[in-house]
Amino acid sequence: MRADIDGLPVRELTGLEYASIVEGVSVDGEQSPIMHACGHDVHISALLGATRLLAEHRERWSGTFLALFQPAEERAGGARKMVDDGLDVRIPAPDVAFSQHVMATPAGNVHACLGPSFSTADSIKVTVFGRGGHGSMPHTTVDPAVLASMIVLRLQTVVSRETRPGEFAVVTVGKMTVGSKVNIISDRAELQLNVRTSTSTPGPAC
Repeated sequence: MRADIDGLPVRELTGLEYASIVEGVSVDGEQSPIMHACGHDVHISALLGATRLLAEHRERWSGTFLALFQPAEERAGGARKMVDDGLDVRIPAPDVAFSQHVMATPAGNVHACLGPSFSTADSIKVTVFGRGGHGSMPHTTVDPAVLASMIVLRLQTVVSRETRPGEFAVVTVGKMTVGSKVNIISDRAELQLNVRTSTSTPGPAC
C-alpha cells in the first residue's frame, strides 16, 4: 500500500489542537507555512491505520504487506527518487494493483462509479519574455505582466471553447510571478499551469 505524504505551503486555519503550526523553507527558497493538505493528511492516516490494524491481527491474514510512504508526489519527483534508490528491486512485483482516492462523501462510505474516475495531471511552466524598463516610461517597454495576463485570460477559453462537449479538461494557472519592485517593469514573467485530462487525443467528431 502506498500513500503520498507531501507537506504543502498552506497555512492550516482549522483551529484544531493538532493543526499544523510548522513553517519551513520551500524548494523554491521561500519561507512558508506547511501542512498536509490536498488529501495527504488522509492518505497518511489511512495507511498508518491500515498498517497498525494488519500488524495487530497477523493471525487473520497471510502473505506479504508493504507500506510505502512516498514523498514529493506533488512535484512528481518522489517516485523517481524511490525507483532510483532501488525500490523496484527491494519489493516483489505485485500480481494485482488497485487504486483509490479521497472523495467528498460521508465518513464510512465507499464511493464508486462507472467509467473513468480520475484524470492525469501535467505541470507546465511558461516563461513570457518582454522588454523591461522604468515604470514611468511604459511606452519604451514590452510589459510581460500584461502579456502574461492576456495569456491567463485566453487560457480560460481552452475548456469552454476548444474542448469537445462531453470531454473532460481542467486548466489552472496556479502561480504567476513577475517583477520584483513596484516601479520597475520586468523583462519576463513566469506562469505555472496545472492541466488535467482524461484522454490524450480528441474524440471522434459527432
